[in-house]
Amino acid sequence: AYMDLTDASVTGLFDISKGEWSDELCELLKIPRRILPETKGSWEYAGEVTEEASRLTGLKKGTPVAAGAGDICSTALGAGVVETGQLCAIIGTAGIYELAIDRPVLDPERLYSVAYHAVPNKWLLEAVQITAGASLRWLRDNVCRKEVEDAKRKGTDPYVIMDEEASKSPVGANGIIFHPFLQGERSPFVNPNARGMFFGIGLWTKREDLIRAVLEGVAFSARDNIDLFRRRNIEIKEVRITGGGSKSDIWCQIYADVLNTKIVVPKVKECGSLGAAIEAGVVAGIYKNPIDGVRKTFEKEKEFNPDPG
Repeated sequence: AYMDLTDASVTGLFDISKGEWSDELCELLKIPRRILPETKGSWEYAGEVTEEASRLTGLKKGTPVAAGAGDICSTALGAGVVETGQLCAIIGTAGIYELAIDRPVLDPERLYSVAYHAVPNKWLLEAVQITAGASLRWLRDNVCRKEVEDAKRKGTDPYVIMDEEASKSPVGANGIIFHPFLQGERSPFVNPNARGMFFGIGLWTKREDLIRAVLEGVAFSARDNIDLFRRRNIEIKEVRITGGGSKSDIWCQIYADVLNTKIVVPKVKECGSLGAAIEAGVVAGIYKNPIDGVRKTFEKEKEFNPDPG
């Protein structure tokens, strides 16, 4: 049994500067050091497909197996976020923001976490908002019944119709501000009792304003998280968006404008799976290392630049 560096580094028992289990923490918490597994880089050989595994999966017995990485670290790799200053934004149910960096930069306020990257000699600064896409899903299920019905009739996704509606509302959503704290919040502040709200509703407010306000509110919450990294004087060169949010052009443009940063959308949508494939490819001898794997597999689908207006 092994544990890869990305997962080990977020257990709270790992010394992320030395790359090993912390004897000091183990002693303090009375955890026997001997029960902790050997750690390996995500790109390192961890064994072979056994006969039983071959029977269950159809994979050839003896196929080399890589240690692999935790889900969001693997996603950052698949999104090609391997150079210092690149940031992976996973806009799924939650909003997860991972900044690649070449040394562990600790946060004395403990508002973001630090993990090993799935790449040698790289780390990820990580911040998480609890409800990103979940905010839009809540709006779809409880407010946008008309859009759901229109989507059924047209044979399309309700979110496509919601995007069309949001585009009718001006920047600023006619004065509506949305706070996406529908399940408390994790960062940039820890408050399980935080709650969401629409502020500024008037008799003139339309559903299209509410939709745009959710898109903007989630993006501003993302900026609150990403600004945690900027406060450490780290330049963010570009943001690569993955997850369901990457399918929405209007949302990607809102992110570009709110973050004042170039947004890149990868061609491969399942970046976590691609990251895992890259690690396996290194062990199989297809790629020299994870960065070589990124150079040979990553493709850009779209790019969005901030509108200075």
